Amino acid sequence: MAKTTGIPVYQSPELYKSALARHGQFVRWYSSLPCYCVDELGRIDPNCDKCLGRGHIYFPVEKMRTIEERMGKRSKIIIPNDKIETLNKVYKDNGTELSVESYTSTQIILSSAPVNGSYFNIDYYKDLKEDFVGEAVYLGNGLVRASISKITNKQGDFIGEISSVNYLKNVTQDINMGILAYWEDLILTDGPVENGDTLEVDCTYINPIKFLITNVVQKEKSENSMLIQEGELQLTFDGFLPVGPGDLITLLKATQKAAVVGNYSGDGEHEVPFFHLKELIRVEDKIGKIESVTVVKNNRLMFNDRKPEGRFSVAFMYNPSFVVLEGLPSLRYGEDKVFPKRLPLKRYDMFSRRENRPMRPEDYFD
Repeated sequence: MAKTTGIPVYQSPELYKSALARHGQFVRWYSSLPCYCVDELGRIDPNCDKCLGRGHIYFPVEKMRTIEERMGKRSKIIIPNDKIETLNKVYKDNGTELSVESYTSTQIILSSAPVNGSYFNIDYYKDLKEDFVGEAVYLGNGLVRASISKITNKQGDFIGEISSVNYLKNVTQDINMGILAYWEDLILTDGPVENGDTLEVDCTYINPIKFLITNVVQKEKSENSMLIQEGELQLTFDGFLPVGPGDLITLLKATQKAAVVGNYSGDGEHEVPFFHLKELIRVEDKIGKIESVTVVKNNRLMFNDRKPEGRFSVAFMYNPSFVVLEGLPSLRYGEDKVFPKRLPLKRYDMFSRRENRPMRPEDYFD
């Protein structure tokens, strides 16, 4: 019989969260809900303008709940780790609430200072949105890059995604520019603009978030075969996050090569059956290489000077995307604490859905 030490062991959600931050990777996360075109029998309208026949509407997550543990330091002022969207409460471990005098997005002022060395918690929704007013650069072919901030570490730069644009102004010509679409840090415009013009943009963007993504272990596949067998990867995330089936996850660091054949319809753009193209390698038709091609709206090819003659081939690098599947109910709520949760993931791109595969979130920033 195994001996025990008699020392009580307490699990800390904060330690799990810090582990996710250390070992996780930056992703773009789009939440989902069923499209209103789905009828009482679950049938999807293949001609729906909103979901494009996918049955789901995607939208960006703009806030998330978090709880931070703090120690009293003879001060009424608390500086949170993140920008506050809504403060829920400040309370001691025994549940007693501390009176709050006021708060802003960057600080909380208590009515009185907590006892020095005592522990308390702040429960709030952190705002994932960032406002930006500043320079934008014209790249040519109608593309403008906003100089929004990046998350930079040893692995590279991770760019936020624009969620709304208030205006795009050509300062040189003193005129507002037309906005056709926006994604990542890019804006598609119909001008007016010339190379060298000074541009200014007022927009809101959402930074990437970190999730832990690992392989599905065989033991879980055999024990939970009804739910896990379709999963190709496992997603581990903060238990407060409302991640669920149908959500879309795109890995920002991982890249893979793919090549497909398309048939140009003559409307100036062609949609590739992968959600997030990273870089074009080569585009070619029966005449030869097509030089002037721009990736717009994540996965559409915009042909500029020369259009393809019917069918064409394209090779590219892309960021893999995954759809969240249904998972087993989690019983990991010991000690009345919210621990990280796990859900299976399945490939979203053309390899998994064939002719019924979804293409891209469309108009999710309405």
